Amino acid sequence: MKQSFIITAILSILTIGVYSCKEENQPPTCEITAPSNAEEFSVGDSITISADAEDMDGNITEVRFYVNGTGVGSANSFPYSYIWDTDAEDVGLYTIKATSYDDENASTSDEVVIELISG
Repeated sequence: MKQSFIITAILSILTIGVYSCKEENQPPTCEITAPSNAEEFSVGDSITISADAEDMDGNITEVRFYVNGTGVGSANSFPYSYIWDTDAEDVGLYTIKATSYDDENASTSDEVVIELISG
């Protein structure tokens, strides 16, 4: 009787230990691969925005693309890219951001600044 109580107690402690040691989700990586920071384009160009994203402990569910804080597109599978048509844009500096999301909704972002010049 005493042995079964001890065995039950040990198994309970081990079970609690296993469930309390669940690893925390690691955020994904995100890196804009195109365009390059400080690159110049002419107004009217179509600019391909591309990003690499990985998640070491899960899956990438989406990469969202932003221009000056406004969402312009997204990609749910590799290759993660969006083509930005600049016909209606003004000359100036633009911040391009890509944000990757994993299957536990953790996210990481990367930004570059490009310049649109008159064509």
